[in-house]
Amino acid sequence: MAAMSDDSIIEILSGLFSDILGVEGFTPATSMEEVQEWDSLKHIQLLMAIEDAFGIEIAFEDAIQMISGEAIIKKVRQYSHES
Repeated sequence: MAAMSDDSIIEILSGLFSDILGVEGFTPATSMEEVQEWDSLKHIQLLMAIEDAFGIEIAFEDAIQMISGEAIIKKVRQYSHES
């Protein structure tokens, strides 16, 4: 996959957050702490959707760190460059 801009990544993630969590307005500042709908089950669903959307496989160690918009964007960028 070619390197994507952060804007493109955020656009895709915004759609995923809307579909899975029913949350509009995803930003790098979005965090698991402040989004009531973002529980552990939804986190797994979100990670699976991110893997599908970006064609990546997220390691468990990274998955447990991906609890904010900023962390998710950083990891997606990292994985996208590796594939």
